[in-house]
Amino acid sequence: KDTLWWDQGTSPVFAAGHVVVAVMQTDGESYLVSLARKTGKEVWKTPRKYETGKESGDAYTTPHVVKVNGKEQIISWGADHLTGHDAGTGKLLWECGGFNPKRAGMQRVIASAVVGDGLAVVPFNRGDALAAIRLDGSGNVSEPHWAWRNDKLGSDAASPVLHDGKVYVLKDGGPQRGRLTCLDAKTGKPLWESTLPKGPQVYYSSPLLVGDQIYCVREDGMLFSGKITKDGLTEVKSHPLEEGVIASPISVGGRLIVRTDKSLFCFGGN
Repeated sequence: KDTLWWDQGTSPVFAAGHVVVAVMQTDGESYLVSLARKTGKEVWKTPRKYETGKESGDAYTTPHVVKVNGKEQIISWGADHLTGHDAGTGKLLWECGGFNPKRAGMQRVIASAVVGDGLAVVPFNRGDALAAIRLDGSGNVSEPHWAWRNDKLGSDAASPVLHDGKVYVLKDGGPQRGRLTCLDAKTGKPLWESTLPKGPQVYYSSPLLVGDQIYCVREDGMLFSGKITKDGLTEVKSHPLEEGVIASPISVGGRLIVRTDKSLFCFGGN
């Protein structure tokens, strides 16, 4: 039974040759399930249930599939916990808590964690905090594997970007919406901040980095592009699509694809 307040938001992923879906909800069943990609037959199903405050067990995040010490793992974020499961069997390898120690309610998560360089960077506390967790542990790693945390920076709906040792965080709502912050992934040290042109709308779609270009799409369909440099964001341009946008943009074959509430846009040359 689907008990999520805002329905399913996660995307399926391929892991160990099968399709894996994460279902995380406060009320009802929570689990990871692996399905044979040709038949849909269940390969394994692993409970993933934690006691949380009201709505705090609801997650709309998508897992990551990465190799840690040569072994494929499924990294999932939700229900106040980051977890690593064996991709082939579903076995829980490690779990990390500490994101909501008082079990406060209404701490549902929308923005997905991002993974790279042996770290998972996790946005939490409804867009007000960010943390990096090391992925090389086993068992309960709630205390020893926190690499850093920042309680003044985060994103609620838009997932961060992690690339080449740097984390890019777009503040998606509130008075600071449109602020793009670059941090050192290993230390969490802020390297620079830049601000996109102001507007009353928020950002639901996640930023996209293609080469040295970053693309951010506001809810009203204003698409911003800019060049990433070591000192900040330059050459910022505005591209009004004039249709609402919630979905994240993607890049395929040198083209930029954006889905609005009415249309599908494709930008790029032949």
